[in-house]
Amino acid sequence: MLLYFFSYFANRVVIGASGSKKILVIDSGWLEHLLTIEEVKQAVWDYDGSKAPGPNEFTFSFYKKTWSLLSSNIFDMVNSFFLL
Repeated sequence: MLLYFFSYFANRVVIGASGSKKILVIDSGWLEHLLTIEEVKQAVWDYDGSKAPGPNEFTFSFYKKTWSLLSSNIFDMVNSFFLL
């Protein structure tokens, strides 16, 4: 299985003239797309509830318990990173 993924992704990274690795244009668009509310929720649910994602000390359990109240704010905040 490891060989399958290695061969699949081996052609998706290009070595530039300076020796640095570059992502192909077709893949860079995927990295810059706005997320859906489902993707943001899945990311929150994938984390251990006792972990805090930032210095405010709010854990993922807090975000899960308050999702119905805060989901639109969290969604807007996460997508704001892609609009810079």
